[in-house]
Amino acid sequence: MLRHDAAPVRLMQRVHRAITTSSAPDTVKEMLKTLMDDSLGVVKDSRHKFQEEVCQMIESVLLDEDKKLEHVVQEAQDHVEKVAAGKAVQSADIEGARLQLKPKSRN
Repeated sequence: MLRHDAAPVRLMQRVHRAITTSSAPDTVKEMLKTLMDDSLGVVKDSRHKFQEEVCQMIESVLLDEDKKLEHVVQEAQDHVEKVAAGKAVQSADIEGARLQLKPKSRN
């Protein structure tokens, strides 16, 4: 349960969801979610060493997920760029074919 010196509830809920949806092993996710309120929910200056270690583990999981998501986004952007380049080539090919199909003007 959160204490009076706890982080805002919405932020804690977001961290909880992020841990839940992470690719960390289920046992790690359950451990972090169980310990989260009594560690991350405590003001930093009031934390015990173990509570700080739990916060660092949470940070590590979230940073790993952030890196994975950045990689997925970069791959998607690369794919979009390749498709756009292919589309430009195809458009040029289509335009060239149209020009060849136009009847030649008579002199």
